[in-house]
Amino acid sequence: MQPMNTRPRPIVLVALDAPRSSVLTSLQERYPSCKVRLDDRDAISAESLASNRVLRGLIRKTKDRGGRLHLIGLVSDGGVHGSLAHLLALIDIAKSARLRLVVHAILDGVDVSVQSAARFVAELEGKLHASVGRVGTVSGRAFAMDCEARWDRIEKVYKAMLADGVERSDSALRGIQSACAFGNPEAFVKPFIAFDYPGVSLVDSALHYHFTADGARELSAALAGADFTGFARKAGRAPFAGRFACMTPYDNTLSVQTLFPRAPDPASLPLEALTLAGYNQLHCTQGNATAIAKAVSEAVSGGAYQLVLADFANPDNTARTGTASALQGAVAQVIEAARSVGGAVIVLGGRDGASSFPLVLINDLDPGARLRDDGQFCDLGATLFELLQLPQPTDVEGASLLLGRNRTATF
Repeated sequence: MQPMNTRPRPIVLVALDAPRSSVLTSLQERYPSCKVRLDDRDAISAESLASNRVLRGLIRKTKDRGGRLHLIGLVSDGGVHGSLAHLLALIDIAKSARLRLVVHAILDGVDVSVQSAARFVAELEGKLHASVGRVGTVSGRAFAMDCEARWDRIEKVYKAMLADGVERSDSALRGIQSACAFGNPEAFVKPFIAFDYPGVSLVDSALHYHFTADGARELSAALAGADFTGFARKAGRAPFAGRFACMTPYDNTLSVQTLFPRAPDPASLPLEALTLAGYNQLHCTQGNATAIAKAVSEAVSGGAYQLVLADFANPDNTARTGTASALQGAVAQVIEAARSVGGAVIVLGGRDGASSFPLVLINDLDPGARLRDDGQFCDLGATLFELLQLPQPTDVEGASLLLGRNRTATF
């Protein structure tokens, strides 16, 4: 139990993009951690998709142009990067809108059992046949979800979607069976075109329905990025320029529509209430991991700030070689800087599934701290007030994630 006269100064909030990374795994093994539910407004469900303003606008514009909506993502129930339930809900929504669909199926074989792809794709095709769509292309995730700048892999998926000189199969299912007949892992199935799919049209739109950014950035950049340099694109332009949307933000440099804002978003915490309480803040959100870590370390050692936000959510995706190690070193630098002056660190991961995210607390002043696993994102604000030993304002929702604390004092 933390003595009430030992409060950490400063508190550093570290926001990461990925829910599963070597950085997070290492911290979770050494410090108190929990999984926190997203607030209802940020969670992704079939119901929230049906009422989503961006999706409804994308559907309306696609219909007005006489185009088709291309859905891109994993076809599996692994639930790590995307949701099969979301895909099926999107198909129902398109059917209700009488919008034609093309699904570009990414095979899993990693987050689900091997040799399960045919079953998932058969379920998808059954749903599409009763609706208004078809499977256009099939790709293993090693190609469509590359995140190490192996642009030759992404280019094969890109060419399949444009129906540009890529092998065809009589059907999606027969193509999968043929590709996996001799033990080839589903994740490494080379992109192929299903039957007579004609490629992307200038009136078509697309939605990548993964709720995590890892594995979606590179293909999205190739399909919609304005300043893409990974390989030479056909006609020198993005095939979905101005007509592409992401389920959540993958890379701010893409400048594409996003159905759901990034969550958790530290900027939505009750930071104004902390300012009114006299707590100076610094938000470090620009630059690469090394630059952010340097700025945070200098701010922490200077002692002028009581709350510092280090947002590592937008790495440089144009040069990913070494990014993971650079991020790990940057986070370690921030943590050690805070610990050296008696500060605490709260590390937030990205979406872990559609409706939760991981959280880690590093506070040397309270080494026996425990966190409850039934919290929501709104509880993080209350946790900050608890750590700082400030009375929680009446207009700040939630309850502290720290077990054993029940402070109820208000301003």
